[in-house]
Amino acid sequence: MSDEPRLTKKEKKAGTPGAPATPGAPATPASDDSGQPGFMGYLVGGVMGLLLLLVLWKGFAVGTTGMPPEELPHLVVMAEFADLGDATVRSDLARLQAGLKSISDPAPEILGPLSSPVLLTNPTAGQDPIAKELDVLTKEEFESARPYFNVGGWWTPRIFNTALTRACFRAGPSVGSRFAPGSRSRLETLLASFKGSSLKLRAYSHDLRFLEPADRDAINQDFGVQTANSRAKLAAGKSCRTDPKPLLELSNKLDGIEHEHIRSSVTVVNFWRYALAVGAASPDYQLTEITDPQKAILERLQKLGRADDMISSNGEAALVFVSTVAEAKDNAMVAYFVSGNVRAGGFVLHPFRKR
Repeated sequence: MSDEPRLTKKEKKAGTPGAPATPGAPATPASDDSGQPGFMGYLVGGVMGLLLLLVLWKGFAVGTTGMPPEELPHLVVMAEFADLGDATVRSDLARLQAGLKSISDPAPEILGPLSSPVLLTNPTAGQDPIAKELDVLTKEEFESARPYFNVGGWWTPRIFNTALTRACFRAGPSVGSRFAPGSRSRLETLLASFKGSSLKLRAYSHDLRFLEPADRDAINQDFGVQTANSRAKLAAGKSCRTDPKPLLELSNKLDGIEHEHIRSSVTVVNFWRYALAVGAASPDYQLTEITDPQKAILERLQKLGRADDMISSNGEAALVFVSTVAEAKDNAMVAYFVSGNVRAGGFVLHPFRKR
């Protein structure tokens, strides 16, 4: 297992966009009787030269896929619905997440409502919570879990909005630096298959050329159309698996950071807060310190909640997930802002150019 933390299994560094289209050759300048270019010749030649530079600049700045070089290939889909408590809604969300895996071959990496199980308080005191997939919860189980969705910052606003009427799915190629050819048409077919369902869907992606401003603005209200993740690294020989306290310090520091473009910032500590609250049967539970007996519990809970890969196997590094409303260079600047302004627990942060 790699020592690199990851949001999903792999993240591939964004490559340089494809070469720009070759512009047409400039017209031959007009000449006067002396055989030298006249005024109109210089004018036409100068204009064509400027157009050539403009085409080249736009080609290098955007690339043939329409994706700025500062961005990773990224797709975000937002589902709007009446209420997450509706079993039909939860079933449709599961169908959408499964469908997103089929838009590209090999299947893309997905972060969505079915990426982690929902935790339920164990009726046996002192036992770990019970993990169940969102779409198989009974009505009673969902209602018992509802108060915890807004606890800790694990589910909201990373995956759901606080009202539990919107959900966010993020996808990126598992192999290579672009979505595979045909991904756009398959995504269009998938989205069309949900017409008349319990979900209203919006999608946004530079790489797949889903670029409607209305969809971008709606997604940005709660989730952000991009991510600006960081890698938090401890000094060699130190491990946040054997000593998780530095991670709590890091999370507390992140909670206090403010930036107009950031919608959410999440580490594995947000999962701890959620899981421990469920285990304590108290939505008001506060994680203020980590005791020695809790260390083993946290390790078990991470595996239970499929959150273990947010920490490297040796514990020297951890993922800081950040969602943003920024794009292109502005999004890259958010990653550098977080890396440059968060220092806690002995961690040093670096922009994490992997998905």
